Amino acid sequence: MTELLDAPVRQAGAIDVVSHRPWPLPSSTWVQGQTWHDVVFAHWQADADALARYIPAPLELERHDGVAWLCAVVFRVTSQRLRGLPPLPGVSAFGQLNLRTYVTDGEHPGIWFFSIRITNRLVVEAMKRFYRLPAEYAHVAVDAERVRADGLEARYENVGDPFEAKVGTFEHFAIERYRQYTADGGRIYFADVHHRPWQLRRAEGVVSSFDAAPVGVEGAPRLHHASRQDALVWPLEEL
Repeated sequence: MTELLDAPVRQAGAIDVVSHRPWPLPSSTWVQGQTWHDVVFAHWQADADALARYIPAPLELERHDGVAWLCAVVFRVTSQRLRGLPPLPGVSAFGQLNLRTYVTDGEHPGIWFFSIRITNRLVVEAMKRFYRLPAEYAHVAVDAERVRADGLEARYENVGDPFEAKVGTFEHFAIERYRQYTADGGRIYFADVHHRPWQLRRAEGVVSSFDAAPVGVEGAPRLHHASRQDALVWPLEEL
């Protein structure tokens, strides 16, 4: 009960923390709040030309220090809700696995999703309809030490103290992103998101299975973990 009352307040309160954003908040009104728990980021180096073939113009693949990255992000969603409403039973909590890379429209760096795997069928259909995202139903489970999902299995442990990513670092490039892009019917769309700066911890672990990637990946992944993030999402717009 405490979480049900606390999460909407934390979500809405994020809009007052904006100094870290790379561009101002949208002038329109946010429409959705979410809270993310036990967020695990696993980043692999990947072939830039192979990734770029999936990115439609006018978007362009982004690299960090000349390297392109493929990322699997797995987490638990709670308190998903529409603006002005409380979290609704049956659609407010689920597991999620995102497979993504990094793109820009020339001014706004963002995220490109290859797939979004979710444990709730109703949410899958809503993401397809309202955000034109490549969502699909799948098994996803994550806790403080283990990830188990269709396409990814891993064990990890946190290392060191929480930190906020500094501009210019890999963590800032890959994790402090405030726009998601998608395509449908030959058109490019985007939705802005907002949250406080990530409180990250580096992690160590072993990925025992990863067969969800659309391209080959190289070496062991860089792992990071965040205990919680409260986020706001804006409506989908055409680029």
